[in-house]
Amino acid sequence: MKRLCTKENFLYLFILISPILDLCSSLCRVDNHSVSLILRPIIPCALLMYIFITDKSTRKKLITSGFAYLTYMVIHLLLYKNLITDYSYGGINYEASYVANYTYLIFTLYLFIYVFKKIDTSNLEKYFLIYTIMYIVSIYLSIITKTSFSTYVEGYGYRGWFNTGGAVGSILIGALFVLIPYLFEKKDKIILNVIILALIIFYLTFLLGTRTGLFGTLAALGSYFGIQLINFLFFSNKNNIKTIIISFLIIIALIASVTIFGSSTLSRRHHLKDIDGQVPDGSNTETIYMAYDLVILKRQMENNEIPKTYMTDAEKTAIIKLDKYSKDKKLSSTDLRKQQLIYHHYLYNAQHDFLLKIFGNGYLTNMGMLTLEMETIALFYNFGILGFVLFMGPFLAIFIYSSIEGLKYLKKTDVAYWTIMAGCFMTYVISTLAGHTYFNTSVMIVIIVLHTLLYINASKLKGDCE
Repeated sequence: MKRLCTKENFLYLFILISPILDLCSSLCRVDNHSVSLILRPIIPCALLMYIFITDKSTRKKLITSGFAYLTYMVIHLLLYKNLITDYSYGGINYEASYVANYTYLIFTLYLFIYVFKKIDTSNLEKYFLIYTIMYIVSIYLSIITKTSFSTYVEGYGYRGWFNTGGAVGSILIGALFVLIPYLFEKKDKIILNVIILALIIFYLTFLLGTRTGLFGTLAALGSYFGIQLINFLFFSNKNNIKTIIISFLIIIALIASVTIFGSSTLSRRHHLKDIDGQVPDGSNTETIYMAYDLVILKRQMENNEIPKTYMTDAEKTAIIKLDKYSKDKKLSSTDLRKQQLIYHHYLYNAQHDFLLKIFGNGYLTNMGMLTLEMETIALFYNFGILGFVLFMGPFLAIFIYSSIEGLKYLKKTDVAYWTIMAGCFMTYVISTLAGHTYFNTSVMIVIIVLHTLLYINASKLKGDCE
């Protein structure tokens, strides 16, 4: 019984129940609240409490870290409370949930590294494979039974029974960076391994319908191919020539297939291009360069049709400058992320309170469509310099540390080491360009496993060489 009730086994259980909790989050909501919101943190929080009680060496770190994150949360929310207007997308409770989720992510990362740093990580990779299979099997079941939700409201793409296509795409792309080297190196069950990878790649490329899925898949395969090629050219590793050829052929086949047969991603891009610049109700032939709701808001501001307390002066200034910029540059009216970025740049410059620069100007203080989806940038603007350091700092520190150790002990590294590092970097790219990655509790497992494996592999490199 004691051998079963180990910390690592509880984390394996946590990994395996995560897809089930994600399904519950989407399908079993009570009064628009997710049951998984309560169930998901139970295992990590219980393990952290157990470690705090049983390992005295962790107490100072956990108390200091907990105090730092709690202090940040209190100050951020106090500032946020003063910024809320009728224009704001969410109240203080919703803002608090974002800060709590980021904090939960950091402490769960610490937990995984603490547990796995002294044991073999092969079982972690095995359970992570099962976790990924649970996702992809459920998605194909939903497609076969014609019960899958569409990725987009227009009806494009399939996201299975899960909440968002973006989260599903991020999960499976991150998984590819772990599983491609893991499955290619396994000499047994070759056919099964190929089938698993083929199902994931086909879904991301042709069925999901997001650019993240399409280009993320090519990035995962391209990274693995590129690393294998470098290994072959500069380290004279002749054993991987077959893998290089296979990887290259898969990439060419995917590009050719998308070009010839198309995908849900391309279909939606054509749809967005068709409606770009149009007024949704077709009431006039005016070409617009911002989202229609923003155009209406700007007109209401010009006609003094909104109360003075509806928005802050800084927000009004940002809208006016966004409108001017969009017309000058003829922005796409459907490119919301670009409009959000420009708006938040102007808003940040218009707000002169020093505390807002340090602790953030609030993630949900603006109207819904102007909530900044580009997550790493949102961390800087909306959660401040300190928020960015607290929430992105640990991940970037692991990446930088592993890069240095990898280069220092280059001959000790393998293809998997650099592919996992590329996967970590890819999470930063997706978080920046697509968003809803590090905050999303569904994607957290992938982010944590990637960074845990990278950190532990880097630490082992140093240990092996000293």
